[in-house]
Amino acid sequence: MPEGEGFTLGRKQKARHRNQARRKRAERSRARAKSNRPGSSKRSSARDRGFDAISLSERASILVHMACGAYLQGDETEFESLTSRLAGLASSNGRRLPESLIVTELSDAVESCWQMGWRPRDLVEIIGRNKTAAHLVLTKTAIVDQSYFYRRIDDHVPERVFEDAPWYAELDSIYEGHAWWSAVDSSYIEQWAARDRIECRDAIRIAIETVCTLRLLRRLPKIGPAPTDSLAEVRLASPAGRRLDSKIASRIRALLAKAESSEYPEEAEAFSAKAQELMARHAIDHAMVYDRADTAEEPTQRRIWIDNPYANAKSLLCHYIADANRSRSIWSEAGFVTVVGYPQDLDFVELLYSSLLVQATRAMVAHGSVTDVVGRSRTRSFRKSFLIAFADRIGHRLRVTADESVAAGRAEHGEALLPVLASRQDRLDAHIAETLGDTCTDTISVSNAAGYAAGTIAGDMADVAFADSLSQ
Repeated sequence: MPEGEGFTLGRKQKARHRNQARRKRAERSRARAKSNRPGSSKRSSARDRGFDAISLSERASILVHMACGAYLQGDETEFESLTSRLAGLASSNGRRLPESLIVTELSDAVESCWQMGWRPRDLVEIIGRNKTAAHLVLTKTAIVDQSYFYRRIDDHVPERVFEDAPWYAELDSIYEGHAWWSAVDSSYIEQWAARDRIECRDAIRIAIETVCTLRLLRRLPKIGPAPTDSLAEVRLASPAGRRLDSKIASRIRALLAKAESSEYPEEAEAFSAKAQELMARHAIDHAMVYDRADTAEEPTQRRIWIDNPYANAKSLLCHYIADANRSRSIWSEAGFVTVVGYPQDLDFVELLYSSLLVQATRAMVAHGSVTDVVGRSRTRSFRKSFLIAFADRIGHRLRVTADESVAAGRAEHGEALLPVLASRQDRLDAHIAETLGDTCTDTISVSNAAGYAAGTIAGDMADVAFADSLSQ
C-alpha cells in the first residue's frame, strides 16, 4: 500500500471483526463463571487470590460497586456474573452482609434524589412507569426508611412539625408512611424477598437495578423543602393553616367521589352542591385573612403526574383548571404538570382535576370503539379530540364561574378584595419569573371532528357546580 494511503474495511470484514470480539468476550465471561463454581479445580488467578484475601465486608462492597458499574455500562453478562457472586457470598454469610450494603446504597440514592429536586410521589411515579412492580416495592420501602431517619434527627421536635412539611404528606400514599418490615432481625431486602418468594440472586439484581435507576435520574426544579433540609426551612415553607384543612378536604373528596360514581344527575348535583358550600365557606375568607397578616402567603409549586394515554390532552384540562384558580401550569414531557400557585388553590386544583378527569374518562369510554366509513379504527384520534374539546369547554365554564365568584366576594367584603387579589397575582408572577424563567407555549392539534363535538357536549354536561368557590 503506498505511503500515506489509508484503507477502509468492507462491511463483511467489519462484521467478522465484531463477531470475533463478541466471541472472545463470551469466552472470558464463561471462564470467569466456571472459575467461580463451587468445587472448581481451576487455579485462581493472582487477582482472585488477592480478592479472596480481603475481608468479607470489603469483598461485598467491591462486588456491589462493580455490579452497579456493569449495569450502568450496559454489560449484561458482567452484571449477571457479579450478581451471582453476590448471591453466593450472601448464602454463605447469612445474607446480611451484601444486602445491608445494598440497603445503604439505596438510602444514599434516595437522599441524592431529594437533593436533585425529586419528591416521594415523583420517585413512585417514575419508577412505577418505567420499571417492574418489584422495583417499585423497593423504592417505596427505601423512601419510608429514609423518612424514619429524618424524623429521628432531632428527638425534641414534635411530630406535627414534620407533618406540616409538604413532602411528609406524600408519605401517606406509601404504606401509609409506616414500615411494613421489622428493623430487628434482617434487612428489608431479605424480608421482602422472603415475603414475595423471590430468589436471593434475583432480589440482589432487582435491588441493584433500582439503585442504578435512581442514580440516573436527572435534576428537577426544586418545589419546596426536601427531607434533607433544615427544620427552619420546613417551618418557613409550611406555616400553620395555609393548606386546606384536612377535615374539610376529606369531606370534599368524599362528596366528589359520590358525585363521580352516581348514575343519577340529580343525586350527583346534590353532592356537588354540598361540596360547593364547603369550599365557598373557606376560600375568600382564607385569602383575606392571610394577606392581611404580617407575613403574606407566598406561592409554591406542585407536580401533578398525568397518566398515559393522551397525556397531552389531559394536561390541557389541568391547565384550564389551574388558570381558573389564578394558578399556572407547565407541562413536562417527563409526564407531569408543574402547577404554581398558593397552597389552598393548589389543593383545589388537584381535587377538581381528579374529579373532572374521572367524568371525562367515563364519558369518553362510553362511546366505545370508533371506525371510519371503510372500517379503519379511529378510536385514538376520536378520544384525543374528545379530551381536548372537554378541556376547552370546562375551561370556559370555570372562567365564567371564577368571574362570578369574584363579583360575589366583592359584594361581601367590599372593595378591599381586589387589592388582595392583585397583590397575590403580583407575587405569583414574580415567583414564576424567579424559579421557572422563560417558558414556551405549546399547541395540541385536533384531528377528529366527531370526537371534538362529543367532547364539547360532555364538557357541557360535566358536573362543576361546586367549582365557583375554586377561584375564590
